Amino acid sequence: MHQEEDYLERLTDREREVCAAIAEGFTNREIADLLFVSPDTVKSHVASILGKLEVNSRGEAARMHRRITLNR
Repeated sequence: MHQEEDYLERLTDREREVCAAIAEGFTNREIADLLFVSPDTVKSHVASILGKLEVNSRGEAARMHRRITLNR
C-alpha cells in the first residue's frame, strides 16, 4: 500500500467527501442524497476510492480516512 500521507493527494475533492461520508457510516443512497448525485455516481466514486487507496472494502477505506484525519 502507498504511504497514507499522500491520501489526500490521491483522491479528488469529491472522493474525499464520499470517503468522509463512508467513515461516518452513510450508505450509498444517503451519500447520494447528501451530495445531490445519483447512487450510481456514488458507487463509481466508491470503486475509485477503493482502487486509489488500494483497499478491498468500504470499512478499510473508512478506517484509513479516520486514522489519517485524526492524526492531522
